[in-house]
Amino acid sequence: LGLERKERRANAERSERGMIDVEPTASRALRGVRVLVVEDEPMVSLALQDALADFGCEVAGSAARLQPALDLAHRLTFDIAVLDIDLDGTRVDRVAEAIAARRLPIVFVTGYGPDAAPRHVSGPVLEKPYETANLERALRQALAARHEEPSGGQAAARR
Repeated sequence: LGLERKERRANAERSERGMIDVEPTASRALRGVRVLVVEDEPMVSLALQDALADFGCEVAGSAARLQPALDLAHRLTFDIAVLDIDLDGTRVDRVAEAIAARRLPIVFVTGYGPDAAPRHVSGPVLEKPYETANLERALRQALAARHEEPSGGQAAARR
């Protein structure tokens, strides 16, 4: 995550001087997207939040434990969630269910392989460690899938 972030910052500086156009369409698609981050490892959470900021996303809220994550899943206004599947030995299935009930998309991250994701809640699964390009792709994929649903999930996103 760190090297890619340094390259993006260097490109951003060159862009500010009018040297190159570095903001790809994919990143513009994520500008302003509000993200709920649920991750129990502080360094991983910070790196994730940095990557989201680099994409133009806004971190709407973050939690490292189950109960605060559940509270945010129910009351926070956000567009998509990035959930670590295991929070210090506790699975996030209840958090995922609460978010899915609001018809909001989820990207799961895990160190336990793709089969660790909750079976009854859909969303892309990223295996740790992951590249920021894969995170960006998963976010776009999850958001696109929401917009393909008949209701689009728009009303639930604004609750």
